[in-house]
Amino acid sequence: MHNLQYRLPAILIVFSFLLPIPAAQAEPMVTASRIIEAATNTLSPLNESIIADELTERYHPINEQLAKREYVPPNPEVIAKTKEQVQSFDCATVTDVTQIECEALVALFYSTNGAGWATQNFWLNNPNVEDWYGVSTLGGHVQRLVLGNNQLTGSIPAELGNLTYLQELGLYNNQLSGPIPAELGNLSNLQILRLGRNQLSGSIPAELGNLTYLQELSLHNNQLSGSIPGQLGNLTNLQYLYLNDNQLSGSIPGQLGNLTNLQSLYLNDNQLSGSIPGQLGNLTNLQSLILATNQLSGVIPLSFVNLTNLERFYFYYTSLCEPTTPEFLAWKATVYNWYGSGIVCEEPEAPSWLLMYYVAADNNLNDVLLSEVGSIIDNRQPNVDIAIFVDSASQDSAYRFFKHDGSVENFNMGNLNSGSGSTLADFILWAKSKSTAPQDALIISDHGHGLTGVAWDYRENRDNISVQEELRSALLTSGSVDVIYSHTCLTANMEFIWELRGLADFYVASESISFSTDHDYIDTIGLYTTASDLAVSMAESYYSFRNRGYTPSTVSVINMAYLDEMFVATNALALAIQEAPLAVKIDIWNLLDHTVLQRFHERGSIEINNVDRLADLFHFAALVNYFPELSPAAQTLLNLQNDFVVYNRAWSGVWEQAIWLYNNAKGVSIALPLNPASFYDGEWLEFAAGADWSFVNPGAQASIKVDGYNWGPMVSDLIAQNNPQGEDDPLPPEPLPLLISYGIYLPILIR
Repeated sequence: MHNLQYRLPAILIVFSFLLPIPAAQAEPMVTASRIIEAATNTLSPLNESIIADELTERYHPINEQLAKREYVPPNPEVIAKTKEQVQSFDCATVTDVTQIECEALVALFYSTNGAGWATQNFWLNNPNVEDWYGVSTLGGHVQRLVLGNNQLTGSIPAELGNLTYLQELGLYNNQLSGPIPAELGNLSNLQILRLGRNQLSGSIPAELGNLTYLQELSLHNNQLSGSIPGQLGNLTNLQYLYLNDNQLSGSIPGQLGNLTNLQSLYLNDNQLSGSIPGQLGNLTNLQSLILATNQLSGVIPLSFVNLTNLERFYFYYTSLCEPTTPEFLAWKATVYNWYGSGIVCEEPEAPSWLLMYYVAADNNLNDVLLSEVGSIIDNRQPNVDIAIFVDSASQDSAYRFFKHDGSVENFNMGNLNSGSGSTLADFILWAKSKSTAPQDALIISDHGHGLTGVAWDYRENRDNISVQEELRSALLTSGSVDVIYSHTCLTANMEFIWELRGLADFYVASESISFSTDHDYIDTIGLYTTASDLAVSMAESYYSFRNRGYTPSTVSVINMAYLDEMFVATNALALAIQEAPLAVKIDIWNLLDHTVLQRFHERGSIEINNVDRLADLFHFAALVNYFPELSPAAQTLLNLQNDFVVYNRAWSGVWEQAIWLYNNAKGVSIALPLNPASFYDGEWLEFAAGADWSFVNPGAQASIKVDGYNWGPMVSDLIAQNNPQGEDDPLPPEPLPLLISYGIYLPILIR
């Protein structure tokens, strides 16, 4: 059924097998009139959306009657009667559930004008809640609350979050408005949540990601806006997810690829944009994928060939294109219902990617980095051009270019300073001039530190590329790239990432000290590999190679499209802390201890302790979120976590007899020192602009405050109040060495 021109006979056949949909799948709303209407029209994309709609809902004769009932807004008499009923009822008289659960039901009755419900049998006039229409109890608690098709009007009260034993909540096909309460995230036993066909507005609460037992989430046909929260990827038991027919925007979060039990995913008729994340190829149980009528673009991921159970794939009225690889075409033939955009991807000119490796090995990493060069060369393939700069302690500097057609060019460059930003810029410009690839990635391998920079040249007085003055300048000179992979230590931090704004689409790095790695991700690059695909593949390669129990580390993939929002949210939280009462600041100071806040080893002894200045930003936000004065700002920052960090892995272990625990590593670190660090004032890293360290040296002039830059001033303010006598740290830290695991490395000759 790949052809959209089927006429009436085909439609009738379709509906002959659509009617006996299993009752467990969705809400009861299919009507005979809609079936007849769909069957008497030519099968067009619009009518196909009706078919898709019917697939999500079960058929029952009573629904025909309910669907014909016209909604009548509550009049003053109904409102008054509702109030009277509520005031005359006392939950103390209820005998079969707890009082707090009874009060939650009363709150629902009041908030949704219960006196005007179509059916309200026994509500607020019977001491047995089990007898109330739509309510089921078990073991002294409310187990089910189903009031679909019942003319509820008004808003969903937050008190429903107190029904913590609830397994099913169905308020579909009513006239409910307002936001979905975040408190529904407290319903830890919930298995079915159906709020479709209302007028609910606002965003989808990230707290719904707490409902780990949920099997169905139906929020379709509302007026929901904002992005799809990545926290929904936590719902690993979910089988049905219906978010269609809303006003959702932004990209499809890759975290949905974690929903490996999912059978139906409906995102159609929204305003979603960007490409389809390749992680959706992990949904091997998926039977229906409906993405039609969105602003999606790009290539359908080749990972979709793993969706061997898919029966329905609709993406008409999008700009998505279909690859033409034999594997993709063979898979497409297995999908029975396919209604696409009609766009075939243009065959890209080989290669699809230029990979630029800046290997700064003129130091004690000479042998291990030359071994990595061998891994890079071994994985080269026809879809990529590979340009390599090596500054070696044993062999001076060289440019090498491995063209996708198999040819190789070598250039001896003498002894260049790999710790200079101009050397980096020259290499990138040279590499780009050699390739016609439409996408490019820069991989920097060497020592690094997020508060300093990268690439350490021993023969040039240990010069390194500073993050603010040189790295940003080099990339502005040579032009932006699609992906930056900082295969260095401690560079997944906000100060470092901020200097890369506007210079990359995706960024890969570690919050922790990094270890040497393999580069087998090169071999996975295809004709249609996107920047997101490559960045995640790089991170997954590092994770699989290094997660062996004895090399604790982290790796993150950052979506740079959200960097400006992250900057604003981070500084807004800092401002809220600055303006908080003194008692709150003292409590915050106590949270900064390494036994509470996730820190990363970056100086001093090998243990993680309080001399380590880098801490996890999202863990910090989660800790201070418990203060009412800080919660709005902290929650705003936390809501960005899954958009900004699209991939995160952290694993604990022992290194040189020190235990590094990374249980709270969420993907991005930031400077939170417990001692004065007067280098951190904005002159070295602009993220800290306005930090006032004059209390360290009373004769020094206070830093000038910069509007919008609040993190540095907040840090210096906390230290001035809580540890003004601490030993000053006036010099920026040196880059830390990329660690190697014990083994034998054979140098690769650079001819």
